Amino acid sequence: PTARIDALYVLPDARRTGLGRALVRAFCQATAAAGFPRHSVHTLSLDSRAVDFWRAVGFLDLFTELVSDPEENT
Repeated sequence: PTARIDALYVLPDARRTGLGRALVRAFCQATAAAGFPRHSVHTLSLDSRAVDFWRAVGFLDLFTELVSDPEENT
């Protein structure tokens, strides 16, 4: 079983205070205790700040999803 984080947002004034890390740690601890040993999150690969954050809190790159925008192909 996998618990998934769909969204995490920290207000700009609260960034770089450890709040995001604390939220992720609490989520992972609570869901692991509930029987979810694996955790996942999706983020835009072009958002380097988000990718760096998720890697820093222990998430690993598992796969890459490539998409096209039908609006750009017309």
